[in-house]
Amino acid sequence: MNASQFTLLFIAAWGLSVATKVWLTRRHLAHIAAHRHAVPEAFTTQISLSDHQKAADYTSAKTRFTLLNIAVESLILMGFTLGGGIQLIAAQCNAIFSNPLVQGVATLVTVLLLSSLLEMPLGWYRTFVIEARYGFNKMTLALYLKDTLKGLLIGAMLGLPLLFAVLWLMSSMGAYWWLYVWGVWVIFNLLIL
Repeated sequence: MNASQFTLLFIAAWGLSVATKVWLTRRHLAHIAAHRHAVPEAFTTQISLSDHQKAADYTSAKTRFTLLNIAVESLILMGFTLGGGIQLIAAQCNAIFSNPLVQGVATLVTVLLLSSLLEMPLGWYRTFVIEARYGFNKMTLALYLKDTLKGLLIGAMLGLPLLFAVLWLMSSMGAYWWLYVWGVWVIFNLLIL
């Protein structure tokens, strides 16, 4: 398979993924709208109609926001892949670091951090606008930033050793590197669970 065929396959897979997500999101919105007018029979004694409608409106707002998420994630993905973002980052990391293993880790970590940074406004909007509008946000900006930092630190503590291990196995274990990586992945998941 040559590069242009692979690119077309990548675009087709991405298009199918986006189309499926949009289709499912629109179906979800239609289902919410169709059932907003009445509390499900099993819950009529426990939930008032106004609470049910508030929950439906909140879910609809979050689900509509998902469509924007899909668009932004698609732009980020296309910018990193077909737009050459990963190649540019890799070239910079290769110029800074001499060890190929460190180059690979630095490239992947930079891509992940930039993705998170680009998606952060969406998370902020979801928390401080959508959830606040419906009275579900109990988080302050300081707590939001603290939680984000904690998430990054935990991700680094767990992810960096795993990333180093995977890249080392890929470069050192020959044709069956994927089997060793799979074993490490299974062990890692069992330990996390």
